[in-house]
Amino acid sequence: MTVLGDPNTYCPLFCLPPSSFLMLEEICIGLIHGFQSKKTPTLLKAPQLQRVTIGEPFCQDTSEPSVLESFVLAAEQLTRLVIRGPKFQSDRTVYSDALRQCRALEHLTIYLPLLPNQPFLGFDEKNSLSLPALRTLDITYRQMTGNGVNLIRCLTCPRLEGLALAWRGQNLLDLIMDASNFQSRSGVAFMDLRLDLRGIGPLSEQQSSFVTEQLVRLLTIFDAVTNFKLLSTVYDIDHLIQVLTWDESQLKLLPRLRILEFDQRAAASGQHSASHLEAMVSSCCVGNERLQAVILYGSQFEQDIVRIRERKLGIELHYHI
Repeated sequence: MTVLGDPNTYCPLFCLPPSSFLMLEEICIGLIHGFQSKKTPTLLKAPQLQRVTIGEPFCQDTSEPSVLESFVLAAEQLTRLVIRGPKFQSDRTVYSDALRQCRALEHLTIYLPLLPNQPFLGFDEKNSLSLPALRTLDITYRQMTGNGVNLIRCLTCPRLEGLALAWRGQNLLDLIMDASNFQSRSGVAFMDLRLDLRGIGPLSEQQSSFVTEQLVRLLTIFDAVTNFKLLSTVYDIDHLIQVLTWDESQLKLLPRLRILEFDQRAAASGQHSASHLEAMVSSCCVGNERLQAVILYGSQFEQDIVRIRERKLGIELHYHI
C-alpha cells in the first residue's frame, strides 16, 4: 500500500480500527507533513506488516511531527525499514527509539538528502543500538551539527552481510575511525561493500591522494569483502585501481575480491584516466583466489573493456555506458 500527499486526505483511512489491515505486508508513507495528533494506531495490529518505507517531508518547521512519529508500528515484527528525507535533523530520538524496538530488522536504509548548510543532529553517541538480525545496512554519512554522531558510531550488527555508505561531507578520518570501531563491536566479516563518493567536490591531485589513502585504510578494515562497488564522479578512481593491483611484493588489498564494480556514469567525459584497469584486473585473475566478474558503468571505460576482453581472462565482463 502507498500513501502519498496531504495526510488530511487519508483521515478516514487512518481512523479505521487497528485490526483493519490484517493482510497488509508492506506500506510506503510519504506525506507533506505528519499528523498533529501523534501516534495514529491504525497499523499497530497489522500482523503481516514487515516492510515499511517512510518519506519525511522537506520542512523548515522543526515543531512539525515526523511521519514516523505519527504512527504506532509493531516495530518488533519489521524486517525492512527505509527512511528517506531531511526531517531527521530534529527528531533523532524518534528514530533511536524506533530502531531499538526493531529486533527482527534485516534490512535498514537511512537516506538523508539534506540541503547545503542544513543542520543534521545525527544520533546520540551515548545511546548505543543493537540490531541483532540486520543483514544489510545502507546509510548516508553526513557532517554533524553539534555533538551528534552518524549511526554507525553507536550501532552494533553481529550478522551484517552487506554495508553501503554514501559519503556526504563527514571528515574522512572520522569515517575510518567509526568504521573500525563498528567492525570491532560487531565482530562480523561481511562480504558486500558499496561506497558512494558522489558527494565529493572537485579535488586537487593532493586531495585525490588523501582520499585514496583513506579508502585503502577502509578496505583494509573490511578485508573479508568479496563484492565491492564504488560510485564516484570527480574522484579519479585510477588512484584506487593502482593500489588494488595485486603484487607479490606486498599484501593484497581485498584478498577475497570476486566481484568488482565501478560506476562513473555521472563523471564528465575524459575526466578520468583508468589507464591501469587492465593491469589491475589481470593481476586479480591469478591463482585459485581470483576475480570472477567486473562490472563497469561509464563511457570512459570503453577502451579498457576492449583490452580486458582481448586478454581472455575467463571472467564475466559487463559494460554499460
